[in-house]
Amino acid sequence: MAKQIPHLFKVSTYIDKTDLYPYSLTLLAEPSSLYLEFNSQLGRFDDATTELIVNSNIPEVESAAFTYQVTLVTNESNCQRYSETEPVLVNVMDVYLDGQSMQEGVASSRQYLDEVDESGLRVGRNEILLRSQLIEERALGCSGEIMLEAELAL
Repeated sequence: MAKQIPHLFKVSTYIDKTDLYPYSLTLLAEPSSLYLEFNSQLGRFDDATTELIVNSNIPEVESAAFTYQVTLVTNESNCQRYSETEPVLVNVMDVYLDGQSMQEGVASSRQYLDEVDESGLRVGRNEILLRSQLIEERALGCSGEIMLEAELAL
């Protein structure tokens, strides 16, 4: 009987999730721009909300179990005096998705594409809330933007 010679083969695989399903998501915010009013009694901006509409190309006949996650990519806000170029305050806004605080780079819990649009495609809806922190400085101009991304959660 011949002597067996063991040999270890390392096997690895890579799954490109973009090729796993032919489906995609697009985001739409309604309204897409918000103008926040400063509330001098509270010392901060009034809360503002927008509806995040997550459209897909997933037909209604597909499983309703498709989920997605939303990630806050950037949350930039700053306030500066009108006569200066450098911000006096930075990161003065907090972002919430359906009441849950969002942090940059952290995906939300799974959300469901639980509605169907007039074309028969699955849609998800979320509320985005912008909430200002306390602003004690006066005579400031403030601006900012947030960037969100959504991906199918497999």
